[in-house]
Amino acid sequence: SQNDYLRQWLPRQESYLHHLLDRQASPEDRRCVICNQDEVYKCQDCLGEPLYCIDCCRTQHRSNPFH
Repeated sequence: SQNDYLRQWLPRQESYLHHLLDRQASPEDRRCVICNQDEVYKCQDCLGEPLYCIDCCRTQHRSNPFH
């Protein structure tokens, strides 16, 4: 029943919330994964949502524009 499902979910709610927030929050080390520059962008369409500087982002998307 719905109540059984909620009883199973309640003990795990903190874990689920932690995973959701980890996906949304920016990492502490905000550097480009390719060249290690500080100014970064997060492409939400790329697999793994990597952080790129503007030059590396353009280079990556030039070779894979449709993901």
